[in-house]
Amino acid sequence: MDSVVVKITVNGLPIDPSSIQDTHVRTSTLPAWSRLHLETNPTPDFFTEWKRHIPMVGCSCAASFAKIEEELPPDFTSPDAFFVRGIEWHNRVNRKLETKELSIDEAMLLWRHQRPKTERTRCLVTIAIGKAFRSLIEFTRPYLQSYALRNDADYIELTNQTELWWGFEKFRTLHFAQQYEETLFVDADCLIRNDAPCLFGGNAGLLIHDDWQYHKERDWISSQREVVGRSINQHFEQRNVALNSGVVYCKRSHAEVWAQPPRTLNTNHTSEQFYVEQSAFRLGYEELDSRMNWQIYFPGFWNRINDAYIVHFAGSNEKLANAKRVVEAWKSKGLA
Repeated sequence: MDSVVVKITVNGLPIDPSSIQDTHVRTSTLPAWSRLHLETNPTPDFFTEWKRHIPMVGCSCAASFAKIEEELPPDFTSPDAFFVRGIEWHNRVNRKLETKELSIDEAMLLWRHQRPKTERTRCLVTIAIGKAFRSLIEFTRPYLQSYALRNDADYIELTNQTELWWGFEKFRTLHFAQQYEETLFVDADCLIRNDAPCLFGGNAGLLIHDDWQYHKERDWISSQREVVGRSINQHFEQRNVALNSGVVYCKRSHAEVWAQPPRTLNTNHTSEQFYVEQSAFRLGYEELDSRMNWQIYFPGFWNRINDAYIVHFAGSNEKLANAKRVVEAWKSKGLA
């Protein structure tokens, strides 16, 4: 059976921008369709307010939607009925734009995070948010998807912004980790070799890589843990490890490694990783082999590229160029 490809391209529930401290990594608004589809208590007042955000200047969007609404009036009899009607509205617009329409099952998966209707017990989840990562995933997808297929796992690709801060996006993995027996999260800026060993089916409940030995400077790790912990009034345990959230395997018993942080979490570039790390400390974990999360800043990265099974371009400003270079090296050795 082919793996199921799930592209989630909608936005999540709105959150208060004031809860996000780091303005350069957040957006101030989210597109309106997601607010419509994710509304769990729809009322006429909500719908009236939502319609105020339909553009009236520069396009015929408001007038076109008014015609659609006349043919398909809102159904407030239940949240599910309103949701179905919202999908019908969205499909009418997509039809006009000549873009893909969604079935109700697809929509329930996209906006309610319901898993595909397969009998698989494993999934591989990746997230590619923003233009740069959506371009990158076009190159890395075949390698991630092939790994999922070889190991009888559903491939779930999330390509939409669902949060005002990008760092919260990874925690959507929780929905799937709770529905599958085994879940492997892999960052979109990773490549997986064709002969990479299977991470599924082992005894470990949680596998994650420790970057500690590869960091030349380490003082920032403890100081940042303190900053992130204080932001949510939690004590963050200090250990001489640095767990990386770019490749994480978990069984359902350890799904809470992806538990959503409080909205007051400090939003620097490592906050989500430190939060995942603390969850791993509490749940217990086994260390992932470096060859399964070989990162571009590691000393001797290029010298050992043919020994690595999963290559991770975290921190690189030229992810796509470096990914192509790795694939060329692998192909020259018959590894890709």
